[in-house]
Amino acid sequence: MASYYKDTNTKGQTIWYVKYRRADGKPTTKRSFKTKSAAQKWYREYQVSVDHYGKALNTRITFRDVYDKWWSAYEKSVLDTTAHKTKQIFKNHILPALGDYRITDINVSILQRQVNYWSRKLVKNDCQLYTNLVLRRAVQLGYIHVNPMASVIKPKKKARASINNFFNKDEFTDFLEYLKQDYEDSNPRAFMMLWLAAATGMRRGEVLGLEWNCVDLKNRTISIKRSLKRSSHAYIGSPKNRSSVRTIAIDEATTNYLRRWKKQQHDTMKYFNFDTYKIKDQLVFSTYNKNKPLPEPAADKYINQITSEHGMKHVTFHGLRHTHATLLVEGNTNVKAVSERLGHSSMETTLRVYVNNDKRPNHEVADTFGKLMFSKSSQK
Repeated sequence: MASYYKDTNTKGQTIWYVKYRRADGKPTTKRSFKTKSAAQKWYREYQVSVDHYGKALNTRITFRDVYDKWWSAYEKSVLDTTAHKTKQIFKNHILPALGDYRITDINVSILQRQVNYWSRKLVKNDCQLYTNLVLRRAVQLGYIHVNPMASVIKPKKKARASINNFFNKDEFTDFLEYLKQDYEDSNPRAFMMLWLAAATGMRRGEVLGLEWNCVDLKNRTISIKRSLKRSSHAYIGSPKNRSSVRTIAIDEATTNYLRRWKKQQHDTMKYFNFDTYKIKDQLVFSTYNKNKPLPEPAADKYINQITSEHGMKHVTFHGLRHTHATLLVEGNTNVKAVSERLGHSSMETTLRVYVNNDKRPNHEVADTFGKLMFSKSSQK
């Protein structure tokens, strides 16, 4: 049973409130109804909730509270790297937008507006996916009856213009010249890192996680077995997937540069009391003072300095992998061989993601087909 009372607030306005017992038997009060009928309507709906679901909705629980409960189970079910990326998505995008909302106040309109915003601002739509998982958990815990995300319409993203995150042949030649000019003598570690990425198409994590025991300078091969990973901290772990474990050949110039860098690294590191020749799992690229993995941003920093200094098109460190694949295919290298070199599970991935033709008009193709047309017409 509930009791209804009339009172006056600080502004002199008449308000109604209802006293009742919660589902757990404890007395409580719900205030600030404008009319008695509004208070009665609210209590009837409350009773339906208790009768139908066996418990009342907890209106004090926030989205952040539910997230904390969901996260404690989720982080144990995925890899450390996945957990790290997911936590960043919540920290940077989802919790700032929804974290302080009471879970019962989140409706379709709020979510649709937020999902539309994420769709415009972010490349991937992971925010909607993870928000949905938290709201599903809220339903399971009985905080809400229905997941409002189920009624949100997923925005159709406009097709993005092709991002040319790679160098064409001429640009690549210029880049290598600038790389030698800027880094070969002054920063041999940065030189070797960028040269190796360009010469092999290795992923950034594979380059930063490469150990000397995986480099065979005699037979000119690199065995890719490890990769730099990041969760709450950086560590060396397994590569991206099964097909990423591979052995690739390296050209003679790259082999000679690696041989030179191995000695340069040793000579530098001995001043910090590290004998890199005797360390079994010595990284090819590491910090000098502590001999630890280099932070991932360092790789992009080095290439950004070159492109900015020389007014070149902006290409990321990952763009060197893109460049490697594109130029190999344009040079008529077998796509299957390129795919295996990159560590892809299929040739379709290589063609779809990494291989882009130069966007300049290809007169050779046009001339070849024109000759075909001319030869056919001349026979008549």
